[in-house]
Amino acid sequence: MSKLEVYQGIKQNGPRKWFAIEFANLDLNNDQEFHDFLVSWMPEYTPNVSNPDDWYILRMRELMEEQLENEGENLDYTNVIMKYRSKLIPFQVELRSFIESFNQMVEINQQQTGMVKFINIVAPEKVERLNQLLGKIPYSIMNQPMAGYKIAQVIAPVFKDFECCLYYNFQEYINAHHTILKCAHCGEYISNPSRYQLANSKKGYPSVHQKPKSCHREYRLSKDRNRKSKGRGRDE
Repeated sequence: MSKLEVYQGIKQNGPRKWFAIEFANLDLNNDQEFHDFLVSWMPEYTPNVSNPDDWYILRMRELMEEQLENEGENLDYTNVIMKYRSKLIPFQVELRSFIESFNQMVEINQQQTGMVKFINIVAPEKVERLNQLLGKIPYSIMNQPMAGYKIAQVIAPVFKDFECCLYYNFQEYINAHHTILKCAHCGEYISNPSRYQLANSKKGYPSVHQKPKSCHREYRLSKDRNRKSKGRGRDE
């Protein structure tokens, strides 16, 4: 089985990573974390331009480099991104504000009573700015190479800059999920929520990162310690 077939199987049957959510979590001052982030989003297969998920992964590093502006230095794109990453902070801050607003609106929407309900994605004061960002994502007809020496025309988004890439993915996440989960142990967003986690969040249950992070184990150990501590308190 090819890497592409494996990847497609994961997308169809398992939880999917979301670039926008992982970028919002990123510690831009941590060299190793930032390097690992860049490596984790490099495509390992021949991308399909008709699939926006493939296309933005392919374009991500290139668009980051363009957004950061090389300032005349003769550096390769990896070193450009690493050196000028502080210029990504405003994008991260604004994205986080939309994520927090999105989660706040989920809570407000759930509390509404009466026959007429207004289901908002973000707070009213953020709508104009989010519309402006989403309006920057154009679509066009592209040529897609296919098996058997065929080239098919497809409609695909045109990612002109890093913001287009970022907010297309955020838009897709909002369309796919009802909330952006936060880990009950570390407090970071969960970028690849499973169906089980999403279903439990609707019931008010906490969610924690699964492997490779140790949040799930640490969270359970912490709960066990708290129970034992409370038990000792009652005995005394």
